[in-house]
Amino acid sequence: MGRHLRFPLVSGALVCLVVLAYANHFDNAFQFDDSHAIVNNAAIRDLGNIPSFFVDASTGSSLPQNQAYRPGLTTLNALDYALGGGLQPRVFHRSIFLSYLLLGVLLYFFYAHIAVHSSDRPWARLLALLGTGGFMVHAANAETINYIVQRADSFSTLMVLLGFVIYQYKPRWRRGFVYLLPMVVGFFVKSPALMFAPLLFVYLFLFETNGTEGSVGVKERLMASLRGSLPALILATALFLFWQRMTPDHWFPSSIPRFRYLITQPFVLVHYFDNFLLPVQLTADTDWRPLTTLADDRFFVGIAFILALGGIAVLSARKRETRPIAFGIAWFFIALIPTSSIFPLNEVFNDHRTFFPYIALMLAASWTVGLLVQRHEDLFSRSPSARMLLGACVALFLLGHAAGTVRRNRVWATGESLWRDAVVKSPMNPRALLNFGITQMEKGDYAAAEGYFQTAVALAPTYSYLHINRGILYGVMARPTEAELAFQDALRYANLSPDPYYH
Repeated sequence: MGRHLRFPLVSGALVCLVVLAYANHFDNAFQFDDSHAIVNNAAIRDLGNIPSFFVDASTGSSLPQNQAYRPGLTTLNALDYALGGGLQPRVFHRSIFLSYLLLGVLLYFFYAHIAVHSSDRPWARLLALLGTGGFMVHAANAETINYIVQRADSFSTLMVLLGFVIYQYKPRWRRGFVYLLPMVVGFFVKSPALMFAPLLFVYLFLFETNGTEGSVGVKERLMASLRGSLPALILATALFLFWQRMTPDHWFPSSIPRFRYLITQPFVLVHYFDNFLLPVQLTADTDWRPLTTLADDRFFVGIAFILALGGIAVLSARKRETRPIAFGIAWFFIALIPTSSIFPLNEVFNDHRTFFPYIALMLAASWTVGLLVQRHEDLFSRSPSARMLLGACVALFLLGHAAGTVRRNRVWATGESLWRDAVVKSPMNPRALLNFGITQMEKGDYAAAEGYFQTAVALAPTYSYLHINRGILYGVMARPTEAELAFQDALRYANLSPDPYYH
């Protein structure tokens, strides 16, 4: 095959593979947090409310504790509500998928710019294309693309990439700070878009402040990178302070103590990296508990992992041809700062959070493979069987992830399938048990529902929503005494919430 034909054929094949991988997800239902942010959120039902989204965080959710400041996300949901004439999941999924395809286009240009500045080899652009395909079909991304409200992750990441592509390909626009506009747009959708600023600093340090190889010292490169990224850093700081001001006091991201959340995150990073390599334990809701002490073995495993990966990044930063590896690792760590550091969230980890970190981790992984192939270039140049084997391995990787994506799409199709999967993988999670029990109650299997509710009660005896649903269940089972006791428990544990009184 001629080299001039190889690229468009591979590009077309990858686009088809991505479309086929997600072809079965467009009718998937609203799930989990979609209920309060979309289904029960009256604010999105009128486009005339859009200006209020930017001044009133309570318009983002029907639950006060979930009313973080994300007006751009609420706007996207309102637009899709209007386009569908109501709650039509297919309309939401189409919009999200179109933006995902656009992200793939930007990702290729982002990878390609780094590739050609790190290697003079003719395969650099093809490697960038294959890396893009690897990310687009990666099964872990299905956790974000299927989860409608988490379009916040995919869209804010899209804006980060757009900022980088503008910076890379339009240097004349830098004086006008045009590259910062996507970060601002992404911030209004989800605040982790502000990580564009430190990522830009690392990008400049690795790729744009080197001069000829070895001609510029580390201190000079650091200062040049700081000067180049200073406008982004200042703007990101200002936007973060603005976000804090606009987020209401009743927003309650977590009851986990900050220290316990922090010491759990090193091992969470091990889990995320493991899921990047082999995403077979993806779940919508985990049953992990935060660590209680630094003496836990998992803390030391996590610290050892961070040190090892950080060491690889430092070594890789020394040479031009290995700097994409250093950048990918640095991106992985920096992109996880909002969710895996001193800012506790309700779940110590969630698999949809890896969408943004995996963007450049795939760059590091694909570049590593490319360098290994280059080391044995003579073998591949003279052996057709070796080239066929390499091609087969690449195809197997892509097809395997595409198949995994199709399977995760099926899991996200209905509440019953999603929560069955969560119960199997997170059997100690009372919320997963509750939600799966509700699906059984809705289909009339009251005995099964009662069993799941009782298991959940043993794990979380003060869980008010659990007792509300126990009361509903006992009511339909004509067991009024037990229903009354369950509702009283719900009131006891959440006497300031309207839900127990309503039911």
